[in-house]
Order: sequence, then structure tokens, then C-alpha cells
Amino acid sequence: MDIAADFFAEFDDHDEKHRNLLATLEKHVPEVRFQLVAEHGPALGEELNISAEICSQLVDKAKREKKLSQMELTGEQIVYALSILELNAVLL
Repeated sequence: MDIAADFFAEFDDHDEKHRNLLATLEKHVPEVRFQLVAEHGPALGEELNISAEICSQLVDKAKREKKLSQMELTGEQIVYALSILELNAVLL
């Protein structure tokens, strides 16, 4: 039994689930841009036009509240964040 391989396989599985979620969302709601911010690793999906500070605030709020959170930005732009516990990630 290769402990290291088992350990890294779990990360690969999460990455695949993250990509599958984004692909499904993009297929069904193509006019909306999505980004998935995982606990570990880089964000996946489209680059959103928000600062790293705003992104961090939204992610923290979604994790804390465990429900759909939102933040209104300049120009009446609204960004939503949803914590997805099963994926240990936040969807923006």
C-alpha cells in the first residue's frame, strides 16, 4: 500500500469534482461567470473582476454564514458566494 499515492489521490479526486461542478454550471448557465475557491490550491474557473481583498471577504463570509452570501460592488454589480462543505470550497 502506497500511503503517499493514496494521500495525493484524494486531492486529485477533489480537483476532478471541482472541475465537474464548474463544467456543469457553465453548461447550464453560460451567461454567468463562476469561480471555485478551494481551501487548498488555486481558484478554478473564470477570472472574476474583483480584488483579492473582496474575494477573501466573500469567501470568509460564506464559510462563516454557511449560506448564500452577497456583496454589492460599484456599478450595481453583485457577487454571490456559496460555501460547499462537501467540496471544502466556496463558489463565487
